[in-house]
Amino acid sequence: MNRAIRVASVAMAVPALIVTGSGVAQGAHLTNPTAVGGPERILVTLTSTTGTNASCRAKVTPEGDDFGLNVPGNGVGSTTFRNLAPGTHSVDITCGAHYATTVNNIQVKAADPIGDFINGALKQFGLTGLMWDPTCC
Repeated sequence: MNRAIRVASVAMAVPALIVTGSGVAQGAHLTNPTAVGGPERILVTLTSTTGTNASCRAKVTPEGDDFGLNVPGNGVGSTTFRNLAPGTHSVDITCGAHYATTVNNIQVKAADPIGDFINGALKQFGLTGLMWDPTCC
């Protein structure tokens, strides 16, 4: 009789676990994102402070470009939007139904090919501490 009760209770618990199981970004704690403007680009970074992975989307406006942003548990995820028009932009970030936010007033500058060349060379030689544009390369 005890075995029948255990089997029945497990049979009832399995569907409940499937329904309430951890989904994308469910239970993940994400810090406020950063969005840094550079020459014709925006770097978006999001950090998870739990062991749960998060699969997010970032969309820059007014252009409407949309990219996936995977954030590993206890880690950092980032993406760079490129070829943006100079001016003021916003980035909408969503992670399933559990997290949504907007970063406003991101200033995108005009193209800077000389700055990109210098920052790229600094990065190539491992001198990232000397780079002045975090969105580069």
